[in-house]
Amino acid sequence: MWVGFLVSALLHHSGAIMSGFGDGGRDQMFYFMAQPVAIMLEDAAMYVGKKIGVKENGKYLVREA
Repeated sequence: MWVGFLVSALLHHSGAIMSGFGDGGRDQMFYFMAQPVAIMLEDAAMYVGKKIGVKENGKYLVREA
């Protein structure tokens, strides 16, 4: 996942440099590399939710004592 986003970021970054963007392509690099971070945070939140017993429909599982 990281490699795919890095390749995409580099391609967009180089395009932004060649197009003369005022930021020199820095914002494109940040945008594309922030996406895998967000995906990893989403995966972590889903993992924690499953561990504490949240179903996919948003309701809690009832655990017997």
